Amino acid sequence: MPRGKAEVAVIGGGPAGVAAAYQLSREGIKDVILIEEGDIGGLIYYANKIENIPGFFNSEGRDIVDELKRFIENRNIPVIQGPVTSISKSEDLFDLKLKDSTLKCKYLVVATGTVPKTLDIEGEVCEPPWRDYHGEKVLIVGGGDAAYDYALRIDRLGGKVTILSRSEPCAVESLLKQVRETGIKEKTGEIVSWDKEGEQHILKTANNTYTCDTLVTAVGRTPNIPAIEFGYQEVEFPSGETSVRRLFIVGSAVLGKYRQLPLCWGMGIAAGMKIKKLIENSK
Repeated sequence: MPRGKAEVAVIGGGPAGVAAAYQLSREGIKDVILIEEGDIGGLIYYANKIENIPGFFNSEGRDIVDELKRFIENRNIPVIQGPVTSISKSEDLFDLKLKDSTLKCKYLVVATGTVPKTLDIEGEVCEPPWRDYHGEKVLIVGGGDAAYDYALRIDRLGGKVTILSRSEPCAVESLLKQVRETGIKEKTGEIVSWDKEGEQHILKTANNTYTCDTLVTAVGRTPNIPAIEFGYQEVEFPSGETSVRRLFIVGSAVLGKYRQLPLCWGMGIAAGMKIKKLIENSK
């Protein structure tokens, strides 16, 4: 197709998006473009250890990111860096509005994942970086998988970690066990106020006061789907095919509580296979 157009565009460079682009290339679809606002890999980069993928047991999230990049490089899939601000349709093509241009495509896979919910506390960190935390008191607010996974990673990187959850934690049993074996402190209580003294955060619950150098919040995530200027419904799993012809939405953006890397990868593969079939049937 001419410059500014692609047969298939994939928005999102996390596991679902990489899987879709890779599968399309394997299927012989040459005109595939991957669009990613940040770095290839997405949220998985921040994972402490991966425990549910054969061949990668106990690999760090950043190691998985390196593998995802190799998938893209292996097939020479072109990557456009930057956000997609809106999606519309014209003349039976999708119009993707980028920062400085518009890209048209015939088939569209949206794999844009999720964004973190916040507590609107000044200085909170929702996606803690890989760095040296030695000597830092770190308070992690949240009781799910992400909170406990972050706690294990930051503890491993030298931080003095406390987890604060509103009620009983809901992380998977293996994470709970690992945290308790390390001796990371677990507390419960709902934050009623917060303040800062210099670089330190001060958070209060009904019964306790917590002071920390770094405040990490892991209190849930919401779908991160670009503004789509037409209605759609998810109608098929695992491919993510929607009620809008040739539009697919895959991965964490539609998996809800089932947001797991293997499921995201599987949806991307299924979308690629379904698009290949649709292209063959249209000829």
